[in-house]
Amino acid sequence: MSSGPGRASRATAGRRWWAWVAGVGMTSAVVSAAVMYPPLRRIRLDPGLALPIMVAASVVAVLALGVAAVVRPAAPRTDAGIIATIVAVAMVGAIGYRAVVGTSAGTSFSEAQLGLWFALAVAQVVGLGIIAVRSRRVHEVGG
Repeated sequence: MSSGPGRASRATAGRRWWAWVAGVGMTSAVVSAAVMYPPLRRIRLDPGLALPIMVAASVVAVLALGVAAVVRPAAPRTDAGIIATIVAVAMVGAIGYRAVVGTSAGTSFSEAQLGLWFALAVAQVVGLGIIAVRSRRVHEVGG
């Protein structure tokens, strides 16, 4: 068995793959949260536009974060845990805001649509939490 350049390039490819999957998941989670935050400077998204954005971003986030949470990061040191924590805090903020105001502020989602988003948002926070914890453990253990 060789442990030469082929193995190193596979490890690098694995790190890149994981970083892309985790990055897509975290970016989608940010978009999902941003659609649910209060409108800025009285800008409101049309419900016809906001709903597809929310659903698509949430589903992509759940899928990508789920894959990234299951696959161990290939790098011994990663900043993904810090980024995942920041995104999780933003997501929890959006969940808290929508839990308080419901469908009355911002975009006009129905109760069913808001319930769907809450379920997807909780799944995103769980995925982000797993990534944060696993990234921290990889950093402490060193690989």
